[in-house]
Amino acid sequence: MAMRQTLFVAAGVQLASSETYCPTLGDFDVAWGSVSGEGNGWRVDGEGGVHGRTSWNLLGGYIEFDMDVCGAQTGVNNNFYTISPQGGPSSGYCDIQTNDSPICMELDIIENNGRCLGQTTWHVWGNKDGGCDQNGCYGQYHLDDGCQFHMRTEFHEDGGITQYRNGQVIQVNGGPSGNEKNQIKQNMESTGASIASTQWTGWVPDDGSCGWGDSPFPPSQSPGPSGEESNGAQFAVTNVVVYAPRGIKYGPAPPTCAGPSPSPSPSPSPGMCSTSVGKNNDGTNLQSSAIITSSADDCCSSCSSTSGCVGYTWVHANGECWLKSAVDSLRDDGCGGCVTSGTYSAPTTTPAPPAPTPSPSPSPSPSGCPGGSLASCIQACPTEASVFAICVEECDERCSDSTSCTGGDDGSDLYTCVHGCPSEGFSDCLDCCTGKFPSAALV
Repeated sequence: MAMRQTLFVAAGVQLASSETYCPTLGDFDVAWGSVSGEGNGWRVDGEGGVHGRTSWNLLGGYIEFDMDVCGAQTGVNNNFYTISPQGGPSSGYCDIQTNDSPICMELDIIENNGRCLGQTTWHVWGNKDGGCDQNGCYGQYHLDDGCQFHMRTEFHEDGGITQYRNGQVIQVNGGPSGNEKNQIKQNMESTGASIASTQWTGWVPDDGSCGWGDSPFPPSQSPGPSGEESNGAQFAVTNVVVYAPRGIKYGPAPPTCAGPSPSPSPSPSPGMCSTSVGKNNDGTNLQSSAIITSSADDCCSSCSSTSGCVGYTWVHANGECWLKSAVDSLRDDGCGGCVTSGTYSAPTTTPAPPAPTPSPSPSPSPSGCPGGSLASCIQACPTEASVFAICVEECDERCSDSTSCTGGDDGSDLYTCVHGCPSEGFSDCLDCCTGKFPSAALV
């Protein structure tokens, strides 16, 4: 059971998209109280909270976030949940309880009794006929392993839900049943689910080990907030990620976790980091210890500025950023989404344009013929007499498919070539020999 607070927000635009979103405080309305933005999320000081502006169809997707209850107090409820208002968040607030707001499906991902006990509760039916009704199907867990932890809720295509805390599955007793899965699926397809997160004094989960604070109500009842002060209690939700492969049903689209790729190639853009939430890339650590960053993006930035870094793994719970000199193939992190991994691709240097190639000659040059023609080959020969004759013979052999001036062997010098010219066409032959042995005058 989460706090009911009537709130109307501006009407949104129905969208359809398949994106991973990272909403910030700017994508929520402050319902009441003292709320400040923090680490892709919010911090609530005293009684207060936020209501989302967007409803997603979460079938096949997930919601995950980090929670800090180090400043929480026993008897004060701090939480994170979804509601499914007809017409989307702009139609007003709703929840599962009977009050002055409409009744709608409420999925309490987590409600905490201070730093003592947490509870996950699914409310599908707006009655008290049993199952996941107004009292709900729920699972409890102690928070004695630390006041900072990671939550991940996976929504299956058939309407089933799996809840993780720090990678451990939370067993929700009694549901959802087959009928309740069908109802969850129907609600997701028709209205979607919108995020809310609040803190108030009143009902809290309890197993006898924490106390109920000032609340007179046992865990099986959900009367709403008592209106008492929360005595300076505070909590924070950070690193919120919503993966909604079925898209947005109502409201504006929050920012996506990565900008659109310029091409359909799965490879990261040059100079950018890929980001894979809930995946580990193993590989080789670049350094013997982790650095601490506030987000996966900051971890990526550290990788980009560190020589030899090709990837990273960021641990949600403690902010450890492990830089990698080598990475392996991505695999599920095995803890339900407690790490984010990625690879870094350094900017590529634009290569200089190739030097222009010479215009091709009208006819193919003989293979291996220096200069491309017999005349050019001979012109490049040394002028020393004994060497010149040898060079001309080599040119004549390597450029043997050139046209003969005399109709036979033109020899290796101008004199021999001219003396071989026939009387008929002598003038043309002379010109040909002169062109063929242009360096002869130097011999």
